[in-house]
Amino acid sequence: MYAVVASWQTDPGLAALRREMLDRIVEGVRAAPGFVHGYWADSAPTRSHTFIVFADRAAAEVFAEDVRSNLENHARAGVRNEELAIAQVVASA
Repeated sequence: MYAVVASWQTDPGLAALRREMLDRIVEGVRAAPGFVHGYWADSAPTRSHTFIVFADRAAAEVFAEDVRSNLENHARAGVRNEELAIAQVVASA
């Protein structure tokens, strides 16, 4: 399995819309080919992290490229990507 791991910064003014945005994002990610599981976590009110697991590297790469191709739209909406990487899952518990 492979994961697309990312860190995000969100404009403070989006707090009220955040839950609605997250619900739509989760629904879209769940429909991605090869999707296994996804995790969304907050480390601060305006900083979040995602860990989206795919069955294979090819599916993770397609998803990561989709995210990268949409970064300009994210930024216009007040969400900026700080890091995006593909990592092999080597263990789980």
